[in-house]
Amino acid sequence: MNHFNSMVQLLPLSVCDHYKGRLDVKGCFLDSVHSEITRLIDQMFPTSISDEDMLEIWEDCYGLVATGDLGERINTLKAARTAQWELNKPFFVLLAAKMGYEIQIIEAGQPFRADISKAGDKVYDEGSIWVVQIEVANAVSAQDLEAIMTDTFPPYVSLRFNYS
Repeated sequence: MNHFNSMVQLLPLSVCDHYKGRLDVKGCFLDSVHSEITRLIDQMFPTSISDEDMLEIWEDCYGLVATGDLGERINTLKAARTAQWELNKPFFVLLAAKMGYEIQIIEAGQPFRADISKAGDKVYDEGSIWVVQIEVANAVSAQDLEAIMTDTFPPYVSLRFNYS
């Protein structure tokens, strides 16, 4: 991005000639800041790492030992990151167990949708693409568990809690 040209376009032509030196210096400064910020943003995510130093910082964060070439190290980092933040059935079952609940997660499928579903398919809430049924054993209610799971699941998932 050329910040000098952007600043020149903001000023009247009569003023541009007088301040051309200053605009050139400020434009170069803003260009260098922009390129550095772009580089840092690219390094924020393991999928776009190209800087060896930043990769070492990521590996330290996840407790990884640097072995292999750059591609192998990035793949190891991606796998560690996915494993730590993956929201899957075992994660929620373990979370519920730590809160003192025994649960079973049943994916009930997709709600009825025009041109996709057939007669006899279940009808669920409008706006929900997936429905997940959570069976909570030996409990009458689990408002704390419901609150955490509702906040954690994506908004397109409709949760149904059944208590036994």
